[in-house]
Amino acid sequence: MSPIMLRRNFCNEGEERMKRKVLAVSLAVIFIFIGLLLQIYADTPSYNEWSGGTTNVPLFQVNREPAHTTLVPYADSQTALDAIRADITDPNMPTGIRADSTYLKSLNGIWKFNLVSKPGLEPANFFQVGYDTSNWNDIKVPGNWQTQGFVPGNLVAQIFDYPMYCNTTYPWTHWQSPSASTGTTPTTYNPVGCYQRIFTLPDNWSGRQVFISFQGVAAGFYVWVNGNIVGYSEDSMSPADFNITNYVHPGDNTLAVKVYRWTDGSWIED
Repeated sequence: MSPIMLRRNFCNEGEERMKRKVLAVSLAVIFIFIGLLLQIYADTPSYNEWSGGTTNVPLFQVNREPAHTTLVPYADSQTALDAIRADITDPNMPTGIRADSTYLKSLNGIWKFNLVSKPGLEPANFFQVGYDTSNWNDIKVPGNWQTQGFVPGNLVAQIFDYPMYCNTTYPWTHWQSPSASTGTTPTTYNPVGCYQRIFTLPDNWSGRQVFISFQGVAAGFYVWVNGNIVGYSEDSMSPADFNITNYVHPGDNTLAVKVYRWTDGSWIED
């Protein structure tokens, strides 16, 4: 997974200026920032979005924020100007993202990780607070599980999820040949990775809106915070932001992500 970001917004009525805080993680990078509230209600995913959904209208996102440029919040304009002059960067952050703001926290690093060979085999309720991941593997985020030696379900069997490079055929045709005309998602072999970690929300971020931003996840994923479903997104190469203000609290928070290697959108990404 690529970097993830959390961001926070002021939601007080009458505020002339909106500020942002950012928290950064790696599956993708996470930023928390203060800014405009763009979403006032939340939908509930059906958990079938990855395979095309249950309606005639294909869904590629649920509760995802509108796209925007990369933003890093600062306490005031002078602090922002000083940071620009200093040109402080973090090699673990995506290009153009600064790590010198007190409103930015990186979640890059080691996560707990579980990999299975196809949908339906992933551990149930792994997103719940207190779920025991002590027998899970560690994985570096950002990073690809295919290049970190992971085996779906059974490490002893050495059934790796192979890196694939195709330019004339779809990468799943070795296992299955679903219909391209209907966009059916591969199910015979379609590795699913479950990620979990704990992050701490800074005390001085209270009273602001918090967003999480994934800087790229292939090919589709669901995200939970403290056991609550937040949303879903497809589009392997683009950032995806979610408003998690209603799901976080001061102190420790549980973040969980389920990633599908292929979705119905993979037909147009190959």
